[in-house]
Amino acid sequence: MSPEKKPRGPAPAGPEDGGGRQLAGGVAHDFNKSSRPSWANAQLLQMKTAEDDPLRLYIEQILQSVERATHVTHTSSPSAENR
Repeated sequence: MSPEKKPRGPAPAGPEDGGGRQLAGGVAHDFNKSSRPSWANAQLLQMKTAEDDPLRLYIEQILQSVERATHVTHTSSPSAENR
């Protein structure tokens, strides 16, 4: 009989040990980090656009969608459970 081979290194993180939640938190963090420039640029456009400019509607929609997406990732990330 041959001896059983044991895997080297740490076991992969799985849902049973919080690995799935850790991955989700990392994805949420990366998304929020990558969406900041879009939000910041839309904020700048909003400040430089006249109140009656027809483009203002599109700028506000960009801001709302980024804020909604950020809210979703904050409420679904593991760190949100600690708030």
